[in-house]
Amino acid sequence: MIEGFGGGKANSSSHEKFIKLEYPTKIHWDQDVESFIGAVFDFGWKDIHPTPYVGELTQGRNGGDYYFDGDDVKKYQTVTERKGYPPLKRLMNGLLRQLYGPVGGGSRGTRLSKIDRPAASKRRKEVKDYRTKKAGKERPTRDYPGSFIIRDCEAKSLFQLREKPDCTYGVTATENPAWEWEGLAVEIGRSPCKVNTGGKSLQDILISGRDGEAQGEDARQ
Repeated sequence: MIEGFGGGKANSSSHEKFIKLEYPTKIHWDQDVESFIGAVFDFGWKDIHPTPYVGELTQGRNGGDYYFDGDDVKKYQTVTERKGYPPLKRLMNGLLRQLYGPVGGGSRGTRLSKIDRPAASKRRKEVKDYRTKKAGKERPTRDYPGSFIIRDCEAKSLFQLREKPDCTYGVTATENPAWEWEGLAVEIGRSPCKVNTGGKSLQDILISGRDGEAQGEDARQ
């Protein structure tokens, strides 16, 4: 089926050529990230609960705003690609905790403590109820403790495609992920860049939304 098979394995470059040749009208380049997420995952600003989950560690810190940790934002924007994986992982999993409450799972296969389980279940119900109310119909929510995991290794695949995701969103605890069981594969392509804070100090970067519309980013003084 795919050009480049040899010894039971597929060549990634041939795989790419095959896809481009067979699906020329189905590939879109330079797509806006927000519209891409909305089209593929049916998820946008309107689906985000207006206030984050506040646990004991964050109580009194964020004032009811979703936020990025400023130190990790700076690290991610000023280091080379591979050195940017750890701060990006912390930023993404931090947002997942703020949206869905305590999470387990991940590359170490951690479990939620007994005291955290009801808190997580309550928060997921709050998010589900909010999304259903906004949409006027029941909307799906994340029902498993997935997390953002650094991979940077070759993934196993039923068809031996030998692809190498930088990161994934999923629950697989093994060193080499099974491609078919990851929720989302992430490829990061970037170079060092300067941090633009608009002249403000870089501490916690706040993310706000109102009535389902993004209000942009600001920086806490």
